[in-house]
Amino acid sequence: MNTAGTQTLSVTFAPTDATDFKSAMATVSLTTNGQATGQSCTSSSYCWSNVRIVAGGYVTGVYFHPTEQNLMYIRTDIGGAYRRGPNDSQWVPLLDFISSGNSFGVEALGLDPTDPNKLYLAVGEYIDSWNTANGAMLISNDQGATFKTVPLNFKCGSNDPGRGLCHADCGPCHPDRSCRRGVAQRGERSPQTFVRDVRMGD
Repeated sequence: MNTAGTQTLSVTFAPTDATDFKSAMATVSLTTNGQATGQSCTSSSYCWSNVRIVAGGYVTGVYFHPTEQNLMYIRTDIGGAYRRGPNDSQWVPLLDFISSGNSFGVEALGLDPTDPNKLYLAVGEYIDSWNTANGAMLISNDQGATFKTVPLNFKCGSNDPGRGLCHADCGPCHPDRSCRRGVAQRGERSPQTFVRDVRMGD
């Protein structure tokens, strides 16, 4: 309904058993205070519009780049990662190229405060024994337009319990690190391999 004012809606119930039941009709009147389509909003009225749902999964992290204004990212447990930058009119999906379901989950996201083009994603949905797939680190030098995939020798658990806790993130201070359930992994900047790191609390 796009028209403001009082509207009357009618509905007719037609039974399939016309012998034992009769048709029934009901009406209801609704009054809306918003503007009709095409009219401008005023400070004294509500303005309604459609919301595009372009993501999937539980949003487990929202990130603002510490040095690049209006550049932000979100990660989800099973629905990929998304970017919204100063030149984007909506959230841009970054992992639609992935064919493996295990890699749609983003457990950790890291930003480089010295280079706004760099983006690090630790992907993998479950660390449980029934999941045989290890995680991967996706490294981008163009804000997620393209990625280089670095296989990991351990699993990531983006959809495991505690997936919304911030301790699982690489974080802007350590974009070369990833951890899961208290076990930290470290690689050099733009890493090719990861090793166990007990200094994660530094």
